[in-house]
Amino acid sequence: MPVTQILEATLLGVVIGSFTDWFFAGVLFHSKYQSAPEIWRATANPGAENSRIAWSIAISILTFGGFAVLYTVLELHSWPGAIGLAVLIWVICALPLLVTNGLFIRLHPLTTFAHSAGWLVKLVVASASSALLIR
Repeated sequence: MPVTQILEATLLGVVIGSFTDWFFAGVLFHSKYQSAPEIWRATANPGAENSRIAWSIAISILTFGGFAVLYTVLELHSWPGAIGLAVLIWVICALPLLVTNGLFIRLHPLTTFAHSAGWLVKLVVASASSALLIR
């Protein structure tokens, strides 16, 4: 298993993925978070928000590293295979989870849409970093 290439793909994915997370979860339709402000944690302490962001980025290592390992184990080694795997993971995992949360948690539909789209983009970034760096 090409450990160095997996680590490089993971690092590239985490860096790019942090920007896509910021856009889809923090910028896109941001005003819609206020449709149910009581469900979001208070951010009076900026240090607490920074800590949550750091943890979120650290946890994304699991997504990008896991994708790179799965890409390698399945011996996909192609862009179509990588993109197909990303879409499949999104359809069987992220999309049902986020849509179900949107049905039972008082989230604005555009927030659910933004988070779902963000996960699709995150997985496509994982597929691109894997296809680009793992041979």
